[in-house]
Amino acid sequence: MNTKIRLMYPGPHEKVEDTIILAGEITDRQIATIQQNLISTSGGELIAHQVGLPTLSEKTSSMRKFPVPGDHAYSVLPDWITQPELDINLHTQDSPTTTMTVDDLVARIEAVGQNGWDVKAEEARLNLDPFGLSGLRMNTRIELEYHTASDRKSDTVILPGAITQEQADAIEQGMFDGFQVIAPEVGLPSLATKLFDEQGRSADSHDHVLTNLSDWLTSSPLAESLHTTDAPTLYLPIEDLAKRIQNIGRDGWDFAAEEDRLDIPADDYESPSM
Repeated sequence: MNTKIRLMYPGPHEKVEDTIILAGEITDRQIATIQQNLISTSGGELIAHQVGLPTLSEKTSSMRKFPVPGDHAYSVLPDWITQPELDINLHTQDSPTTTMTVDDLVARIEAVGQNGWDVKAEEARLNLDPFGLSGLRMNTRIELEYHTASDRKSDTVILPGAITQEQADAIEQGMFDGFQVIAPEVGLPSLATKLFDEQGRSADSHDHVLTNLSDWLTSSPLAESLHTTDAPTLYLPIEDLAKRIQNIGRDGWDFAAEEDRLDIPADDYESPSM
């Protein structure tokens, strides 16, 4: 005997439904465990992606533009809107449609429920406007650049959330020379490492630890100039990036640790911190 789980996305204009068959026979205790750890114990709500279930809202993109105003991060287990009885509605002899077992699902829901459902992370993943007004969430574009006398590499990352002018100014105040960071110290990708991997080489004495935030080269940019509705490419909320840079401050960057990590040769190398 296996377990039939009905899943639903109540969108702004339609409902999308699916049924997943899990190996194993759900028990009364497991039914109660699921109920106790959902976002709403009487509404059957959860964030499907965070427990390995399909995100039905993404399937609406084949029928209409996604997201639109009213789209959200939640899915619903209809049988848990009111606690289900252990009957034919949940038990089935149909074959499993996924490798996940009912024990797996219950354990995941319990673990996430106890640690807290991360609604902001799912809104960012789906590029949702958390206020539901525009459909698309406003995010922040950050241009990164690494260059030496002989090499150059650039990249663009999109971070969740719309940067404010206060945050843009705080970033400038916390960066080395007002426009440079040691990227891994604040959760940004190391372009130096990517460059070495692409070229199949190790660091040499021309390499260094600093990454430019290009929009800050001359002064703090206008916050609105960095706004974009493109989906995030890195889950590092812009408010977190601003706080990390501000907390390190201009004189707090650990040049020696990053020089060691990149294995930059000491001969003929002068650290920017010196």
